[in-house]
Amino acid sequence: MEVVLSERVKEIIEQQQPGGDVLVKTLELVRSILEPKEDRYDMLYRYEHSLRVAAIGQRIAREESLPEVPLMMACLLHDVGYPECRSLEELNSHAEIGAYITRQYLNRIGFEEPLGTSICTAVLIHDRVDNLPPEATAFELSVRDADDIDRSDAMRMCIWGYHDI
Repeated sequence: MEVVLSERVKEIIEQQQPGGDVLVKTLELVRSILEPKEDRYDMLYRYEHSLRVAAIGQRIAREESLPEVPLMMACLLHDVGYPECRSLEELNSHAEIGAYITRQYLNRIGFEEPLGTSICTAVLIHDRVDNLPPEATAFELSVRDADDIDRSDAMRMCIWGYHDI
């Protein structure tokens, strides 16, 4: 899939510079891209969901001795592709778009490898039920797990019920 980013998101990414607290920078990037506002409940929900997933990811990292800040970064970034979806069909590609945005961002800030690649992989596979790469690491799968834990909230149950009706 060829990803073509909007000029707005390209500009946000181009403004990123190396240095500083990468977790704070990642949070600011996610907030800038998602633009959570009261009149855009979908993006407000997506932003708040990303914050909850990051908190769950932090707990997983501590319990499983995984790198905490990179896992929280991946959790924050996991849904950053949603605003770039231009149709309902593209919503199923939000993970690929998000992984592309994540790669561009990590390159701009000079984030270290191999954790940068693991963050991108985690964003890419976070919504897969099957077709998981056999080489996926515990780190990469933990973003999916944190996302699934948060998806079991009351709002998600209402959304599922609405679609079933």
